[in-house]
Amino acid sequence: MSKDNNIYDRPRQALVKAIEKSPQQFTLKDLSLALGRNHAYLQQYLERRSPARLPEDVRYQLAKMLNIPHQSLMPTKLRKHIAKASDQKDIHGVIDIPVIDHPTHAHLLPQTWSIAHATIAQHLDGKPDHLGLALAGDDGLLPVIASDDYVIINTADTAPTKAGIFAIDMADHIRFRFLEQPDANEDQLFVRYSSSSDGGFTHPTSSLKIMGRAIWRFCLI
Repeated sequence: MSKDNNIYDRPRQALVKAIEKSPQQFTLKDLSLALGRNHAYLQQYLERRSPARLPEDVRYQLAKMLNIPHQSLMPTKLRKHIAKASDQKDIHGVIDIPVIDHPTHAHLLPQTWSIAHATIAQHLDGKPDHLGLALAGDDGLLPVIASDDYVIINTADTAPTKAGIFAIDMADHIRFRFLEQPDANEDQLFVRYSSSSDGGFTHPTSSLKIMGRAIWRFCLI
């Protein structure tokens, strides 16, 4: 870790500095193994630029272990793109919605999708600053949402106490399910495979990583 940090780009510099300042005295090997990767994973990321950028789930895990903002490990281009997309929302009646930073979207980033404000205005609660586009990763909610459908989600709404369709982060893909939590004080909700009352089961609310409420679907034709 004594190598000149100036040879690294901004997220790599942030990682090196965070490791040096961490009171736990982590090594690259320690962190790599804690991430469930091979012992040389982060060493190769720093020195060989492989991977070119850290996947979203890795960034979040590292940020949590090192107690730093996950954005500090995000590539500059992607960080600027997300900020720009947020600034450009709702211009001249058109909303530019960014593809959510997630491993399943690696082939899509950085991109934005545009939609007329009037088209989804009834589904919005205030300004559209928390909208993002997610790709459905399975057919568990057929016929409502099919695999590879694009769905606009409100990332500010993750409360299934108001039942609806939500995006669930499954690390390597995103699932959409109908969720309902009858009692906000109990760590239990109903997960259903369709919008009907059939085909469901109970699940601990705290064990699901809810990304946001689905408000609009683009299907492939």
